[in-house]
Amino acid sequence: MKSFSIIIVNWNSRNLLENCLNSVRKTNPSGIYEIIVVDNASTDDSVGMIQNDFPEVVLIENKENLGFAKGCNIGVKASKGKIILFLNSDAEVRELNTLAKVENFLGDHEDVGILGLRLVFPDGVPQASGGEFISVKQLFKHQVLFG
Repeated sequence: MKSFSIIIVNWNSRNLLENCLNSVRKTNPSGIYEIIVVDNASTDDSVGMIQNDFPEVVLIENKENLGFAKGCNIGVKASKGKIILFLNSDAEVRELNTLAKVENFLGDHEDVGILGLRLVFPDGVPQASGGEFISVKQLFKHQVLFG
C-alpha cells in the first residue's frame, strides 16, 4: 500500500499541472505515493500530457466540469493511500522528501488528523494558509448589522 494518495483536481491548467507533477517527482522518491488527477473536462490537452508524460498517474476523466469539491471526493474514492494530500495544480513541492517528513510527523503525533503545509509565493515570501476563525458574534455583526 502506498503511504500517500496525492489528489489533484484539474481544469484547463495544463502547464501548471505539468510543473506540479514534475515537482512531486523531483522532490520525493517514487514508491511512497500515488498521484490521482481528476480532470474536469479540460480542453487544453491536459489529459494527453498526463497520458504521454506521466503514465504512472491515475487519471480520472470527468465528462463535465464537476467542480473542485466533487473532484476531490472522486479522487478520495479512488485512492489507496493511508494519507490523503490535496494538491492544487498550481502548487509546486520544493522541499526534498516532503512526503516522508509529513509521514514521520503524523507517525509521531497520532493525535493529529489533519494538517496544512507551509505555503510560499514563488519569491519565497510566506503565504497565509488560513484566516481567523469567525465567531457567531462576528458573523452576526458582519452579516446582519453591516450587511
